[in-house]
Amino acid sequence: MKIFIFDGTFKATTFINRLINGLAVEQDFYILGFNETINDKIPGVKYIGLGSNSSWFLFIKRSIALRRFNFFIQLELFNWLLKRQKKKIINSNIQLAIDQIKPGILNFQWRGVLAYYTFIVVVFFL
Repeated sequence: MKIFIFDGTFKATTFINRLINGLAVEQDFYILGFNETINDKIPGVKYIGLGSNSSWFLFIKRSIALRRFNFFIQLELFNWLLKRQKKKIINSNIQLAIDQIKPGILNFQWRGVLAYYTFIVVVFFL
């Protein structure tokens, strides 16, 4: 089963890191966040960057990479960039990551990150 955790950053608490460390042995674990660097990676966990909050260039670079070679969603991205609609880009980045991973479990680690999921469409893949 694939487990998807979004906590906004890659800096999870000790409790969450220990939980992931134990579960990642038998499950596919993905942590999504807006940081591009991770100091202490947990073995067996896949980290998916959604773009940097501190660098507009890294945010755009990651947004383009998440869209791969799909011309239509790349065009949509450039339209949002021209209009400076960062929230739409963030929501789209999260949606694209969910669609690519196809998780069986989604964990929204903090109440504050639920705002990112206002427009996300979730289909569970078991």
